[in-house]
Amino acid sequence: IVESLMKQGVPAAFDKMGTYHQSGIGVKGDTSRAYGFWQLAADMGSPYAQAFLGEKLDATYDNPSQGFWGNEKVGLKMLECSYAQANGDGAFKLGMSLGLMPGQTAPYYARALNILHDAVKFGSSQSAGYLSATFRDAEPLNGHRIDPARADRYHELRAALERNPDLRLPNLD
Repeated sequence: IVESLMKQGVPAAFDKMGTYHQSGIGVKGDTSRAYGFWQLAADMGSPYAQAFLGEKLDATYDNPSQGFWGNEKVGLKMLECSYAQANGDGAFKLGMSLGLMPGQTAPYYARALNILHDAVKFGSSQSAGYLSATFRDAEPLNGHRIDPARADRYHELRAALERNPDLRLPNLD
C-alpha cells in the first residue's frame, strides 16, 4: 500500500517508508535509506518530515551518534516550512529553537513566544506544557513576567491536547 502511494507521489508515504527503513519494519533496517526517504518527503512538502529533519539539522556541529548534524540554516528553514503548514510539532521545535538560542534579544523571544502559542493552536501539547512552565517562572521568553493565570490556562490546554491529540484550537487567541 505504501509503495503504491509513493508511486502516486504522496509525501506521507515517503515519510512512512523512512520510518519503516529506520525501524526495519518489512524491510532491512537502513538509517541512510530512512533519511533519504524523509528528505524526499520533506522536499515534497511533508510537514512531519520537515519537522523531523529540521530538528535533526538544527545544530551548530555534527554528532551522528546522537542523531543530529550541524546545518542550522537548513534546519531552521525546514522548521519554518513545517510551521507555515500549521504543524504543531514543527512549530514547537521552531519556537524552542528560536527561544533557546544564546544571546537572543527581545524581538526573537517575542517571535518564539508567538510561534509556541501557535503550536498550541496547531495541537502541540508539548508547547502548552512548556508555556505553562514558562509563565510560572520569570524567563526571557515571557519578558521576565510571572503570570499564574496564563500558566494555569496553558496547563489545562496541555491536558486537553493530551486527551485528544486531534484537537486543534484555531480560535485560541
